[in-house]
Amino acid sequence: MNKIERLKELNDLLKSGVISESEFNTLKIEVIKDENTSIDKDSFVSNKQKINFKSFHNSSNEIITAPDIEFLDFKNISGDDLSKIKPFLELKQIYAPSEMTADEISLFSSNFSEMETNEIISRRPGLNYTTNARVCLFTSIGVLVLVIFNPLLIFICGFLMVGVGIAGIGVLNKGNATNMDKNIIYLSFALIAVSIAIFKFS
Repeated sequence: MNKIERLKELNDLLKSGVISESEFNTLKIEVIKDENTSIDKDSFVSNKQKINFKSFHNSSNEIITAPDIEFLDFKNISGDDLSKIKPFLELKQIYAPSEMTADEISLFSSNFSEMETNEIISRRPGLNYTTNARVCLFTSIGVLVLVIFNPLLIFICGFLMVGVGIAGIGVLNKGNATNMDKNIIYLSFALIAVSIAIFKFS
């Protein structure tokens, strides 16, 4: 097999995902320098697993295409492969976490720290703490209604206010709380402040 044929075989391995771009460049130099350099596909595949990446849609319904990687050595991922994999996994964790494959979940957990994970999850659209946020909002609305129409129940209102404060602060202290989670808590606190002002000046 001459150099051109070996280089073509290398290019096929690169396109199929068996080797990374850095591996391709290293082997290409070896082939060019040494006519006797052989390419053993099985030696590359033996240390790698077939990887299952799945494309998804973001919030704008745009398709986010999966990385063009077919085989991967989970214990020794090249920098080239990571530069393709991490941005994809980050976006998928934000927009389509329920669609993540077992391989994607494993890669995400092993390549992102807990702090990075919380920061990524906090960028999801919608709520991560749906129950807490809704309870705070509806309770603060209830407190406002009670203060306006039946201020004699101020002791009950005070108990509810404390509950909203504790639950709300708990959500705000979560590293993976979304902007919507936080905005609902801030709105709840604002309603509580209005209720206190009404009671104080009524």
